[in-house]
Amino acid sequence: MAAAMENGAPNGSAVHTNHDRDAKLSSPRKANGVNGDVGGADKMVNGDASTRAEPLTTETPTTSQSSRMNDLPDQIQHITTNYVPLGFLLQRLAQKTHNNLQDLIRELARKPVAGSGGASGTPPALPPGTEDGSIENIEKKKALLDFARSEHANWVKALVITEWSKKASQISKLIDLENHMFEEELVRYEQAVFTMLNLKRNLNAARVPSPDLKTALHVLSRGSAGWMPDLGFITPPPLNAQEQLKKLDDISTLLSLRLNLDDHDTIPYFFRNNYSIASGRVTFKVPGEFEVDLTLASDDFSQQLWFLDLRFLFTPAPRDLTPSLRKALEDRVNNVLGLEGLAGCYRMLHEYVLTHKINELRRQVKDLARGRWIDTVRAEQLNRAIAVQYWTSRHSGGNHYNSGAAAGPTGSNNAEVRSWFIIGVHSGRDAASADLPEEQITSRLTLRWFRDNKEVKDLGDGQISAILTTLSAENEETAEGQTHDDGSTPLSATVTLCAETVLQHIVALHVEHILTGIHTKLAAKPLFAKRLATMRLRISRTDASASFLEIQLTNAGDRIWVRIDPVTGLFSLSPQKSRVVTHSEMRINAAAAGGSLGGGSTGTGGDPVEEGFVMLDNVRNLAAQEDLGRRAKSFGWQVVRNTGPGGGHLVKPDELRQVLNLRDSYQVLWLKRPDWAAPQWHVLASLSLSGDRWWLVKLAEQPTSPPPVSGLPGPGQQQQGPAATSAARIVMQMLLPMGTSPSDLDDAFFSDLTIYATGVLAQYTDAHELSQRRKMAQATRVINPYLPSRAKLPAMSIRLSDLLSAGAAAITGSQPSTTTTTINNRSMIPSTNSRGRHGQAQRWWASDFLQLLFRGVDMDGDDETNSAAGERRRRIRVLAEARLTVLDRSKFRLLGNSSRTDQDVAFNSRTGQFCLYLRAAVGESVIDTLVRRLRSIERLVGFLDAIRRESRVVHIQTVSLSRLVFSYSVGPGSPLSLEEKQSLTTEAVAAATAAANSCGRWDVSVDLSSSAQVQLQLERGCPHLRVADFLNNVANDPTTFAAVPFFLTATLSLHRALDRIEDAWEGLVMRNAGMLGIFPRALDWYVVRFLIPPTPPPGAARPRVLVLELRLKNRRSELLWQIRRLDNNSPESTGAPVPAALANAAPASADDDLGKVVRRVFDGSGPGWKGLLTAAVASPYPEKNPEESASASASAGGTGKPARNTGSTGIEDCLLQIDEGVRQLLAGSFAAASNNAAAQQRRAQALAQAQAQAQAQAQAQAQAQAQAQQQNNGGSGGNGSSGGIPQAQTARMG
Repeated sequence: MAAAMENGAPNGSAVHTNHDRDAKLSSPRKANGVNGDVGGADKMVNGDASTRAEPLTTETPTTSQSSRMNDLPDQIQHITTNYVPLGFLLQRLAQKTHNNLQDLIRELARKPVAGSGGASGTPPALPPGTEDGSIENIEKKKALLDFARSEHANWVKALVITEWSKKASQISKLIDLENHMFEEELVRYEQAVFTMLNLKRNLNAARVPSPDLKTALHVLSRGSAGWMPDLGFITPPPLNAQEQLKKLDDISTLLSLRLNLDDHDTIPYFFRNNYSIASGRVTFKVPGEFEVDLTLASDDFSQQLWFLDLRFLFTPAPRDLTPSLRKALEDRVNNVLGLEGLAGCYRMLHEYVLTHKINELRRQVKDLARGRWIDTVRAEQLNRAIAVQYWTSRHSGGNHYNSGAAAGPTGSNNAEVRSWFIIGVHSGRDAASADLPEEQITSRLTLRWFRDNKEVKDLGDGQISAILTTLSAENEETAEGQTHDDGSTPLSATVTLCAETVLQHIVALHVEHILTGIHTKLAAKPLFAKRLATMRLRISRTDASASFLEIQLTNAGDRIWVRIDPVTGLFSLSPQKSRVVTHSEMRINAAAAGGSLGGGSTGTGGDPVEEGFVMLDNVRNLAAQEDLGRRAKSFGWQVVRNTGPGGGHLVKPDELRQVLNLRDSYQVLWLKRPDWAAPQWHVLASLSLSGDRWWLVKLAEQPTSPPPVSGLPGPGQQQQGPAATSAARIVMQMLLPMGTSPSDLDDAFFSDLTIYATGVLAQYTDAHELSQRRKMAQATRVINPYLPSRAKLPAMSIRLSDLLSAGAAAITGSQPSTTTTTINNRSMIPSTNSRGRHGQAQRWWASDFLQLLFRGVDMDGDDETNSAAGERRRRIRVLAEARLTVLDRSKFRLLGNSSRTDQDVAFNSRTGQFCLYLRAAVGESVIDTLVRRLRSIERLVGFLDAIRRESRVVHIQTVSLSRLVFSYSVGPGSPLSLEEKQSLTTEAVAAATAAANSCGRWDVSVDLSSSAQVQLQLERGCPHLRVADFLNNVANDPTTFAAVPFFLTATLSLHRALDRIEDAWEGLVMRNAGMLGIFPRALDWYVVRFLIPPTPPPGAARPRVLVLELRLKNRRSELLWQIRRLDNNSPESTGAPVPAALANAAPASADDDLGKVVRRVFDGSGPGWKGLLTAAVASPYPEKNPEESASASASAGGTGKPARNTGSTGIEDCLLQIDEGVRQLLAGSFAAASNNAAAQQRRAQALAQAQAQAQAQAQAQAQAQAQAQQQNNGGSGGNGSSGGIPQAQTARMG
């Protein structure tokens, strides 16, 4: 190791080096590393060669080198500070020399050359052998010499150091010894010398003088000593009591004369009216401070007064002065009296008492800091002042104060918020004393209060001045019976100094400031400004523990009291019945104390008003959130966490903030109903001091995993960090006008919330469904007795025409088109029936607006099974009610007086109002169900109206919204109308009913329960079974369903005739003696084909075919069946399938046998039918007079004709005659003839039975008409009733 040596020292000379002077200058006592680290010095002792640098010498260290450096003992510290390797030193020196040389070369190059100012710019050439003596050249040479000289000196020094480095181990040992001797050992010697000198100096005062034994023995043996001096004083004679009293009276008189005459103007203002003279002394009294006794020693008034005694007029204070204090005060007061008189005496004692008071207060504060107010109060003595910091546990830091500035304590951290007050001595010269005389201005105790680093000036009501009164005039008592000459009452010395009282007053004012500030901030918020919640503030200016702030959290019984501990200054919340209150109190107190509950940065103790306001804001919001969430669970609501386990949010905070639009801090409570069938709907409660608001929110369906994008992990890749969850988006939000006041949040609130939220959701769903259909709805205020008072919802007013038109379009468009539809358009419905009643075009049967009301919820809804989890959940249902009023109540008379037409439909016949009770799952619209119900009612209305028009032949049996049962017939067996039943007797009604039933009535059941299709169920054996499909098609067409009763009655006679023909041909078809085909093309269009096979032998003749077309025509407002023959190959007949074996049938001809049969009918006429040469027309209704038909048939039977060739109607009679003519052409065997005879016998029996029934019914009707005429007192009997039913039937027949 190379040691830095002094410059110029010879090699090996023992010159003292200053290589450690930097370490000594930085720390003389710690340079050796014993008492501490210095500049990063190595604290290694001698012998530790593992970490020190190796000496850069040419000598190779031997293997026997000792582990102890330089063989020194362990007490000697090895110095390694500021050691530099020799190689590093030489390297830096070489680098420095090289850099300096480069700088010199560049500097010389910049200097001008001598003679370069010519025209060519080149220096002139010098003759050989001559030197350049220019100034520039000389300066360059000088610069080179200076550089060489300085660098040579440096390298010489380096050479010397290199030579000395060969003995580096000895030099290092010498340095260690020198440091040990001068830095450690010599210091101890010097310290010992100084200690001895101080001891000698201090013993001088303890030296006792040598005793004078000679004088002592002489005095003890002889009583005196002649060499002792004698002053020669003559002892005055003792005074008796009277003399003493006289002397004292004389002194009192002198004092009175002096103070009233001589010193009257010089008495201080505060002594002037507060002194008394007695017992040879004058007592000056300053209330609340002191009283002093003075006297005089001479009758010369120019001499000074003398001090006798001093008493303090406050407590606690010493009752008697100690001898030392008395001596000091006596000397000091006497000196002041001699120099300044009474004025100086007052100033001196006044200042002394003020200082004594400050010291007493400091003592009391220190006692408080060691007692009740431990670790919360600090006191610091200032210049005649005391600074008291309170609530030190709220803030951490130093306890230094600046009494002259209001900037706060002068500690290491001025950013900390502290509170303190200073009690000190004020000169008394301020703005308040500017107008006072100089003599009345005196110093006084003053109080300065610094609250949260800011000085608080005296408040408007003088609260700080009132605190000072406790230091000067508290517990003053008036001495009874003692008055001054001016009438003033003296004050006794009973003023009490109490630092705790002052501290309590200051703390009470501070607590008042905090609670009042919090109350002011809270009162400005709408929750309390609008009196939605209550708040009460109570302040005590003497007892801080009696001040509190009472705040309502949720309901009227949930309140919290906020207090501030007077000792610690921490917040206290009560009652602590919830985790939120406890946690909030701990958090704010930990922040005020400079800690942090969750770690991190420590609090600096901010504004307690702002902290308390924020705390109460959070407590109120969190407490309301916790209480509402707990109570909501008990009413079936489910609390949804806003943040997930992975840190994601249910809704992004920015989007939620835009919805809530709140400036204040808030808490949100997400609720949902697990029994709602719409999981995307939530109830959001925003809880803040701006007021609680409740929202119905619809969230968008959030994806299970976000789609992979460039740079992000895909579905099959592993994602680093927490799982990324995408927050849902708010699609729709609606503000619910309930729950704004905490008093409303009672137990019934959540039941009403369930009803109201479900109702709003249902109405939104219905409105959305209507908007999808481009229909509008309006809100209407109606009386809704089903909902509670705070869950009232308006009704939705919907146009009925919009609903039914949309429903009709949907129904029409949903059914597939078919070619077998009987009625393709509305024009094909006959506009006039056979009874002469004109059909009416379809019109709206109710008022154009219906009201959709929300009735509530069905909590006992249907159970729903979750297929994935296998669990059953109960789903609540929405209950709604649709009200609509019919226009014509007469159309609904058939419903009767029953108010309930179906399980979910009620009809009030008195008001003509329908009530439809609807149920749907939450989130599903009732519009579809409502439309289906309206369509059902409309179909029911259409059927009832059609039945009303056909009331003579159609009779209602059962009416409901889901099913309609009626019976129909044709002819005179029609049932009586409702008016006829009311006008006849019971026996007549029974007879007419029996006659109608005997004529053959058929029941039809219309199933209206299905929303997709109406089902017509015909009775077994009904003639219309062959056209049941056509009837269902007509019933399911919205434009033709009302024509079903019409077609049933208009075609019944035709189908009865076809049934008879089928019965007659049954045997023939089974024997292959002929074929019969009936092909309905529509309800009013039929094709009947008779096929007669050729006579044997086969092939001798061609088969014969008769094709008849039957169509219902409207001729002159009368319905008639048109019967005409079709050609075998006509378009109308080719639609009917023809067997392949008979495809070569003979063409139709008017001259063949079948043509002759048809021509006999077309050329003739009969009851209810008439031939038109090429066709025939027949009435579908019974003939006018059944008796005439019966007699005609009887006469025909007596002439040898068939017993019965006619039916009860024209179409039946016409078709049966054609059938008989065709069957007569058949060439049959005996079996065929016997079969024909049996068939004729059956027809004869049926004809006789029908005639008997018709005759009985006619008699009953005639009897009924006669009774009606008798009751009306008006008419003739018998044939005079031509305007009744027979007339109507005759009109149909033409």
